[in-house]
Amino acid sequence: MNLLLLDQFSEMGGAQRCLLDLIPAFRERGWRISAAMPGGGPMFERMASMDVSVTRLPCRPYSSGSKTLGDFWRFASDMQDATRIVRQLVQERAIDLIYVNGPRMLPAARLSGVPFCFHAHNKLTKWHDLLVVRWALRQATVIACSEFVAGPLRPFCRPVIVPNACEDLGFRRLASGRPVRIGVVGRIAPEKGQLEFVDAVRLLGGKIPECRFVICGDDVLSRPGYKDLVLRKAAGTPISFAGWMNEPAEALRQVDVLVVPSTGADATPRVILEAFSAGVPVVAFAAGGIPELVEDGETGFLVHPRTAEALAARLAGLLHNTGELTRVAANARRKWAAGYTLERYRNQVAGLLETCVPRSRIQKSMAATAPTTPAPPRVAE
Repeated sequence: MNLLLLDQFSEMGGAQRCLLDLIPAFRERGWRISAAMPGGGPMFERMASMDVSVTRLPCRPYSSGSKTLGDFWRFASDMQDATRIVRQLVQERAIDLIYVNGPRMLPAARLSGVPFCFHAHNKLTKWHDLLVVRWALRQATVIACSEFVAGPLRPFCRPVIVPNACEDLGFRRLASGRPVRIGVVGRIAPEKGQLEFVDAVRLLGGKIPECRFVICGDDVLSRPGYKDLVLRKAAGTPISFAGWMNEPAEALRQVDVLVVPSTGADATPRVILEAFSAGVPVVAFAAGGIPELVEDGETGFLVHPRTAEALAARLAGLLHNTGELTRVAANARRKWAAGYTLERYRNQVAGLLETCVPRSRIQKSMAATAPTTPAPPRVAE
């Protein structure tokens, strides 16, 4: 199969890491892979380093959150150019199927003239997103990472739920004989809840002096000014900032207890699965698709309501019972091994993609396109 991967970002986020995880499975099946995405960020560079022929799309960056009328006009203009380039790639490389890793690229895929699969990683609720989805997904195969994400799509299509996964990070037990490190890992953004974490640490005060607190991450694709606000509010607290770390294992080595104070939009955060794999107990707000992963008191701890006060109270109670933390971390590791491994994820997604295109078309296109040396990254004028 000749497969074109379309991503809406070239910055590195959870959805981008999910896509990178799939490339080995595609290659094992003998598929020829091309990719296209906006910008020249870490995702673009990583694809190129994996010998994937990457084309740069002329789509300007858009931050998360509300959009202005100007944003909509710019997006419409960008999509005209992106659609032209995608159609050209489809013709030049005899593309059989397009894999769309984000809703912003749906118009280009819909107008490409070939089958496509949309992988939904976030819940779409805004009217303009759903308008595009309703038009674009009539004949598409749709994958959703959780029931939380699939719900709003059901009026327009029949999404198949394929939970996210992660590599084996190696189980480790909670260390003894040193201060417990409690931290948040991931993109610094309002929906990730770093401000709520800072407020909870302030409320804890000196109640658990044997603890250390850390925030790992940076403000990639975030609202301007949010990171500065977090830094100002954290001043005078025992919170350290570890910055962005490319490898999840490296980030999780900074914490003994992972806090996930997401405020409502998170689908199935990869960092939770990574913590499950690594044996790091999880304390999370019961938000978005998180309750689909975390069973309170069994594979982690859910916080109700989603407030700094409730988070501080839950942490204070748990840190006086490290045996409970150890038990739950072991349960979570077993849950990861049973249903969230990369092997399972790769087989499910690749298997679905194989059903999107008639075998006769694949055989014809593979015969027509002889193997070639991967082209260098291409920049659209």
